Amino acid sequence: RDGCYREPSGEVASSCPDPSLSYEFGLSQYDCLVWDAVQEIWTKPSTAGASCTVEASDVPNRPRFVSNLFGSLGAGMNVLPNLIDFGKLFDNWQGKLADSAAVVGTVVALWVIFIPIAVWLRRVDNKDSEKFKYLPLIDDANEKFVYRIDVYTASDRSNAGTRICPLLSVS
Repeated sequence: RDGCYREPSGEVASSCPDPSLSYEFGLSQYDCLVWDAVQEIWTKPSTAGASCTVEASDVPNRPRFVSNLFGSLGAGMNVLPNLIDFGKLFDNWQGKLADSAAVVGTVVALWVIFIPIAVWLRRVDNKDSEKFKYLPLIDDANEKFVYRIDVYTASDRSNAGTRICPLLSVS
């Protein structure tokens, strides 16, 4: 839209040939289902002569279901929640950035702070994983048998400050 811009007051310039350009997009899907008591699920009608159809309606979010079925009938409708007006979204993009410079600056500053901290924390985390490996003793590196000894000192007791009852577990 060449020649279109906003005045300092926020109004569209009078030289703009068509200031009211808008786009709308909607998508919906309808299904007509019947209750299958044997399988205990909702299915599409499969018996001979049974029909369940969705007819076109003047109102998009009020479909019309036509059926010759007896019994329980279920209908499902999936509608996208919000429409995006692309005309408003991309209209005067630079002006919107200028109006919200503090917000853009805050978001950029947070990313500039977040990314190096995330990289540093990942490196620290990798170094910590090295500390939790089971390593053999220096003089037993070539031995055939490997034993793991866990020592529990009952430190989870509330009065464990002076009374220690060690428990060894060899595996």
